[in-house]
Amino acid sequence: MEKLIEKSIKKISETNYVFERFLMQKRNWKHRLISILGARGAGKTTLVLQFLNKSKLSDNEKVYILLDDIYFSQIKLVDFASYFVKMGGKLLVIDEVHKYPNWSIEIKNIYDDYHNLKVIFTGSSILELNKGEGDLSRRAVSYELPTMSLREFVNFEENFNISHFTLDEILTNHIEIAKEINKKIKPLLFFKKFLRFGAYPFYAETGEEFSNQLMKTINTILETDFCAVIKISYSHIIKLKKLLLLIAENVPFKPNITELSSKVGITRDTVLNYLIYLPKFNAIFIHYFLKY
Repeated sequence: MEKLIEKSIKKISETNYVFERFLMQKRNWKHRLISILGARGAGKTTLVLQFLNKSKLSDNEKVYILLDDIYFSQIKLVDFASYFVKMGGKLLVIDEVHKYPNWSIEIKNIYDDYHNLKVIFTGSSILELNKGEGDLSRRAVSYELPTMSLREFVNFEENFNISHFTLDEILTNHIEIAKEINKKIKPLLFFKKFLRFGAYPFYAETGEEFSNQLMKTINTILETDFCAVIKISYSHIIKLKKLLLLIAENVPFKPNITELSSKVGITRDTVLNYLIYLPKFNAIFIHYFLKY
């Protein structure tokens, strides 16, 4: 277990601090159990590592663990939490919970048994906290981390701090807001680049390889995340990819479910189910994005 803590210390110390997603400042981090859900690539891991880096707790009092680590194929999450608390642990951050069987019941047990331990966990945006053996909906405060907005993209690109505005503020004071923004930047100059790769923070690191990284992301979503959450066979992943390609080549359009079913080689009901789940993984958005 010491090896996991050593890996955590190294990971936290190497955290990238170039940019913080809006959730860092907007949300209340004082709750004892917090979930951060969102699409792959949106920045959940960086967010929690930045939070750990900013924490005033000592290295031995805070830990980051990734649940697809081979370590957890032999040791239960609850056993690690027990060890961590006995060693003086106060803040446990758990990444990618959807890759771990029985994650909800074990997190529920940790929450109920260790009242002085704060737990933050991340997972796919499709996770439903009120389902499964451990109902966390009444225990966890849940936040959604979406892909970046144009405002965040401009802040990232130019190191600005343009504030967000509520819909009511925009409706009642849009002229003054627009004047203030235009004193700093010309938003349309950034819009084309935003459409090309502005939704995902990792574009800053990948550069010309952004499209390749995006393709890797969608493959990971389908081959790992989708299988972990929806429990489908690998043979259907090939059909999912075919479905996404058909959608990407034809949007915008009103899908003919029967026609899609025939072309992909799956039942009509299965197509409908996939069309419900794929947007929750951001998969349709990403695949459409790759065309441009």
